[in-house]
Amino acid sequence: MKSDYCNNENMKILLAIPCFNCAPQIRRVLESFSTQFVGLFSEIILIDNQSRDNTVETIVDLLNKKRFTNVKLVRNKENYGLGGSFKLIVEYAIQKKIDYLMWFHGDDQAEVSDAGKFVIKLKEQPELDVIFGARFMPGSTLVNYAKIREYGNKFINLIYSIFLKHRIYEIGSGLNVYKVQSLPLSEIPYWPDHIAFDIKLLFHFTSSKYLSKFLPIIWKESDQVSNAKNIQVSLKILMMLLEKFLDVKEEKTNMGKERGFVHVL
Repeated sequence: MKSDYCNNENMKILLAIPCFNCAPQIRRVLESFSTQFVGLFSEIILIDNQSRDNTVETIVDLLNKKRFTNVKLVRNKENYGLGGSFKLIVEYAIQKKIDYLMWFHGDDQAEVSDAGKFVIKLKEQPELDVIFGARFMPGSTLVNYAKIREYGNKFINLIYSIFLKHRIYEIGSGLNVYKVQSLPLSEIPYWPDHIAFDIKLLFHFTSSKYLSKFLPIIWKESDQVSNAKNIQVSLKILMMLLEKFLDVKEEKTNMGKERGFVHVL
């Protein structure tokens, strides 16, 4: 039977999985890893952001059983937020001369199979600078996702499309892949650490200089516990768009040399 996946060849792809208080969900994610899937990536790193549950113990237990040679677990020295975790893994990707960085949330809402499809698309179109996983475009599938949230997200996508003059199907799902050389490497350390960090990347890649693509994904909700308040995040997202439109200069947040993570496994 012919494989649905292609091998890595010379393309170095790092799969980074941020985790925070998601022990049951990350268990399901890791249990869905096959040897074939893991082989798509030069390296897979799970980044624990100082979870207060047994996320770390769950990951260690499963990785000891799976024994994948290219899967590692690191833990942030402090809770840096989602954006802070991204900053650290970008630094790591640069050090390791990674070509593409895939960002896959560890809360089991996105599908591992879609991550595999993204790798296939990169092989087909290596000129792409970014692939955004889109929950709200034709071909996507939402499972147990409230209609009011779906319509709210589509409305925000429409507003963003108008202001950015670019068709926007998604402003921040848990599955994206970035060409490392196309990231704004000199700016990222000064970006905010909050959960709307993805918006800054959207602003960057939807400029005419970059080739971006939205791909439909499966997105499911079951026992996930959100670390964000929906209304508060929505207002922040709209405010960021207004500030960009008005060219408001925001206060920079330097990452600081003291930040880092420690290798657990």
